[in-house]
This record gives sequence, structure tokens and C-alpha cells, in this order.
Amino acid sequence: QRKIKKYFWNRHLEILAEILKVKIIKTREKKEDMGFLEILDNSAILNNCVVFSSVYEKVKGVLFENNVVMITGYLDDKESFIIGNIQQA
Repeated sequence: QRKIKKYFWNRHLEILAEILKVKIIKTREKKEDMGFLEILDNSAILNNCVVFSSVYEKVKGVLFENNVVMITGYLDDKESFIIGNIQQA
């Protein structure tokens, strides 16, 4: 299983998913909003999705529970899904 996850590290991924949970926090230094999502696609729940502040400002309008969205991003080496963009599906 670890080899499969490692295969996806730093690869561009597109996922059609439902947003299950949204948690918004302020960054420590600049006090900007950023988000953490739990999403569900047709195969699994991803509970460690990160929306950094630079992306959050562009996509905050679609970040609500039960919304179905197209998400692009990558899996980092800490197994967090780093979101690069989110669009309404």
C-alpha cells in the first residue's frame, strides 16, 4: 500500500468529489484564511486536503458541505492532498 501512495506523490491529480467537511483557519503570520477539507470521491474519503491561502481566496465561493466539485492538486510526501484549484462540477 505504501508503494501505491508513493506512486502518486507530486503527481497532478483531478478528482470529482463531494465536500463533506470544511474547516477554515487563519494563517499564523499573515492572518489570512486557509482551509482543510474532507472530501468523498467514488472510491474513498480523503480527510487531509489543504487549501492554502493563495488558492482559498479564488475558490472560497464553492467551499461548502455537500457541494460536488472538480478538484485539481497533488499528494505530498506527508500524504496531504494539496489543492491547486476547485471548480463547481
